[in-house]
Amino acid sequence: MADPLDSPKSLLSFAREDIRKLNPEFEAFFNSNPYTYVVHHDPQSGHDFHRLTFRDRIPSRLSRDVCNIALELRNALDQVGFAIAALDGSNPSSGTYFPFSRSAAMGWTPPHTYGIECQTGAVK
Repeated sequence: MADPLDSPKSLLSFAREDIRKLNPEFEAFFNSNPYTYVVHHDPQSGHDFHRLTFRDRIPSRLSRDVCNIALELRNALDQVGFAIAALDGSNPSSGTYFPFSRSAAMGWTPPHTYGIECQTGAVK
C-alpha cells in the first residue's frame, strides 16, 4: 500500500527547494536596505512595536514565487487533512479541505478568496 502522505511530502520537498533557490535573491534585496525600521514604545502597555516600511517594492518575481510556495504548502495541508480523515475511517470526498469542512457555509473559505493572485504576484 502506498504511503498516503507521499504527495504532501513531495509538496513540502518542492517548497523547501523553492525557498533555497529564493534565499540569494531575498538576501540581495534586503541587503540593499529597501526599508526603514522604526520602534514605537507604547507607554500604556509597555510594549515595543516594530515596523518595517518598504521604500522599494518587493520584486514581482519574488512575490510570485513566495505566493506559489504558500500555495504548495496550503495544498500539502489539505492533502494531509484528507489523508488523516481517510486513515481515521472516514469517507472524505474530493471536496473535503482543511480545516475539516465541506463548504463556506460551514466556516471554510476557498483559497481563491484569500486575496492572493499568483499570476501577477499581487497580494490584496
